[in-house]
Amino acid sequence: GEAATRTLPVHDHYALVRDSDHSLLDVVGSRYQPTQNRDAFEFFDQFVKECKLKMHTAGSLCKGQYVWALAKTENEYKVAANDSLESYVLLMSPHKLGKSLICQNTSVRVVCQNTLNLALSQGKAAFRMSHARRFDETAKAEAATVLGLINASFRQFGEQAEQLASVKASDDDARQFFGAVFNMDDATIDSEKQRKNSLLQRLMLAYSGEAPGAMLSSARGTYWGLVNSVTWCLDRSLTGNPDKNLRDNWLGWRGTKKREALELAVKMAA
Repeated sequence: GEAATRTLPVHDHYALVRDSDHSLLDVVGSRYQPTQNRDAFEFFDQFVKECKLKMHTAGSLCKGQYVWALAKTENEYKVAANDSLESYVLLMSPHKLGKSLICQNTSVRVVCQNTLNLALSQGKAAFRMSHARRFDETAKAEAATVLGLINASFRQFGEQAEQLASVKASDDDARQFFGAVFNMDDATIDSEKQRKNSLLQRLMLAYSGEAPGAMLSSARGTYWGLVNSVTWCLDRSLTGNPDKNLRDNWLGWRGTKKREALELAVKMAA
């Protein structure tokens, strides 16, 4: 017969809970030291001041599992006269076992508010910092490192965007591009084929003019337009939990898929 199951306390494992409503955030070990939100936001504030950024907005995700702040840099890149990119620093403190404080560069295309988290060092999307603590000389050095990486990655992205805007892409190119990004050629089950065909239709509609900014000279019929069709559709998915969608855009598969789309567009355009 099947083995019986029961609930037992496990030595050196504890529930990480929020005081206000006792909601479970994670299961942690005995050496885990929780970082209070007030300490995290004090660190965020000092980071923003040290880097001479402008605090934009802040909040939490997934019932408090992640607290975050978004700060605007002075960086701006014009792909065309009416197609601008802005650079933001995302700071995130997870209440999760094994997760450290995260800093990453989030680019925003102004005309449609599409987001793309840019790769920093060695292709990684985020810079992991020592968890929120006193903003000492070590923390200041880390902040300077992060700002340098963000400035460099944003300049490279602006140059890539300008190059992509100069290369035309046909509808056949678009279908090939979207198919490669979302693995649309390997569907073997009818329901999966139907889902992927629906996604391809949404992407093609976005590319042909449905997405804001698609008809600008920089995006109309170009590889830059293809990249923004992907970011537009991933940012505005109508399914799932909005908190999880935003988390996945910043930290998960959506953000990864956007960076893959950018890398593929650069290769195809070349």
